[in-house]
Order: sequence, then structure tokens, then C-alpha cells
Amino acid sequence: MMDFLQSWYRSQCDGDWKHEFGIRIETLDNPGWNIEIDLTGTDVEGRTLPKTDMWKSPGGRWLWLSSDGQKFTASCDSISMDHAILRFKELMEGDGKGAGFVGS
Repeated sequence: MMDFLQSWYRSQCDGDWKHEFGIRIETLDNPGWNIEIDLTGTDVEGRTLPKTDMWKSPGGRWLWLSSDGQKFTASCDSISMDHAILRFKELMEGDGKGAGFVGS
């Protein structure tokens, strides 16, 4: 999934987008990851997703997603980053309906 994210980012860097927008990946202290991807100026700007608890498991795995139309945000446990990026990929490549996204 990281290959997809790198490729998508590179495709956004042919104009001014890279100067104002981007991708942020940070660690969380519980432990986990927080991913923020700017949608402004992309093909899916305006696509929203209410904060969604995608899943929790007894083994401590969890994933939260949201999009306000300007930014896609995912928070997940320390071994679920690929799942978070997969959900972003679904938003980018399809109509997003499978993940609960609302079209722009």
C-alpha cells in the first residue's frame, strides 16, 4: 500500500499542490498511527466520510477514518497502516461507496 501512496503523492506534485498541501504521518502514543492527506486540489476534493469506526478487535487492532472533503484522516493501531492506506486508495480509485464515502 505504501507504493500506492507514494505514487499518488508524486502524481499531485506537478503543479502548486505540493507547496500548500501534502501528507502527514505521525505516531500516536497508544501506540498507533495518524495519517492526514490533503484532498484540496485533487480529484476527490469534496468527498466526505463521517468519522467511522471501521473495526476493533479483541487483539487491540482498530481503525478510524474520516474526511471533511478537504482532508482524509485515518488513525489506527501500530500494525494497521496498510489498512488505512487501502481505504484511502478505495476513495481515490472508485466512487468510495464501499467505504461509506459521500461523492462530491
